Order: sequence, then C-alpha cells, then structure tokens
Amino acid sequence: AVDRARAAYFYGDMELVIESVRLVVEGVLPSTTAQKAECFRFLGIALYLTGRARGAEDAFVALLRLRPKAELDTKTTRQDVIAFFSDVAGRYRAER
Repeated sequence: AVDRARAAYFYGDMELVIESVRLVVEGVLPSTTAQKAECFRFLGIALYLTGRARGAEDAFVALLRLRPKAELDTKTTRQDVIAFFSDVAGRYRAER
C-alpha cells in the first residue's frame, strides 16, 4: 500500500494516493510507525491538493502525533502544501 501510494504521488494521481493509504491509516493493514507516518503524510498532501483542507489538517495532525518533528520535503512538495503544513504544525506544537 505504501509503495502504491508513493508511485501514485509521484505520478500525480492524488485520488489513488488517498485510496492506497486508507487501509494503512485506518489500521486495516499492519504497518510500522514509519510506514503509518509516511501514509499520513501522503494522505495530508493528497487531501489538500484535492480541496479537502479539513481532512488534510486531520491527517497532518495524525502525522505530527507519530512524528512531532515531521517536516515535508521541499524538493518534492509544492510550496502551498508546505505552507499549509507549517501552519498546522505551528498550531499543533503551540498547543502541546
């Protein structure tokens, strides 16, 4: 599921990314913490890029719960997504 999501992400198929990560983030498929974190990252990005900012925020918060120091890769992620994530992360970290 993680490999499929990664391939879909780099191909630009955000709906397939969302579909691919659901089984991991919902706990249906067993996964490591690292795999789950990567899936939440992909889910947040894909939801944001498909106009579902509230869902993206929830996915990014779940990522930050797993990896409090998580950041997005500026080489592979659009700047608007990074700005959105930074805002979510700032609020999340301020509340902790």
